[in-house]
Amino acid sequence: MRQWVRDNKGTPESLASINEGYRDSLPIAAAIYHSPAQLLNMSKDVHTMMAGKAAELWAPKGWDMLNEGLNVGKAVKGYDAVIGDIYSSYFNEEVVAEAEASQV
Repeated sequence: MRQWVRDNKGTPESLASINEGYRDSLPIAAAIYHSPAQLLNMSKDVHTMMAGKAAELWAPKGWDMLNEGLNVGKAVKGYDAVIGDIYSSYFNEEVVAEAEASQV
C-alpha cells in the first residue's frame, strides 16, 4: 500500500487517485493513517489532512471521541488558574467577609 501511495503522488491527478483510494478502500486508508509521512514520501501537512479525513470516514465514533477529548483539553487549560483563584479567595478577608454577609 505504501509503495502504491508513493508511486501515485506526483501530480494533482494522482493525488485525486489517492483520495479516491482511501475513500473506497479501508486498507489504503489504514496504510495512510498508520504510516508516517516520510514512509509515504508526503509532506506532513498533506499526510495529516489525509489521515484525518480517513479516520473521520472509516472510524466516525473514534473521530468524534478524539475531537471531544481535544475540546475537553482546551477547556481544562484554565483549570489550574481557576482552582488557584478559589484557593486564594479563602485567605482574602474581603471575600470571606462578603461571603459571610451573604449567608442566609
